Amino acid sequence: MTKIVESLVLMPTEEILNCLMSSNIFNDLIDRFLEYPDFNILHCFVSSIISQIIDSKNLTLLEFLVDEVNLLAKLIDAYDRNKKVEADGGSRLGYMVSLSIRI
Repeated sequence: MTKIVESLVLMPTEEILNCLMSSNIFNDLIDRFLEYPDFNILHCFVSSIISQIIDSKNLTLLEFLVDEVNLLAKLIDAYDRNKKVEADGGSRLGYMVSLSIRI
């Protein structure tokens, strides 16, 4: 599924953008990204999709990620969750590499 979304993001016609934004796909991908902290392949695909959207400078998609998907708040929550795990003596959560390098 992630490769399909990644391909669709790369050819952003108005119809494709509307379909992507009207679906819940971005929320689902980011939620799965955070739900499975050690699923590195998923992290690579999701961070690649987000990076491509940022690099594309497509304001419609960028605004959608910030306003509708609430991406920034989710990233801050992920950082805070990792900080708590580490403070409690646990290991750094696996998705932190993708958050710090790619997104």
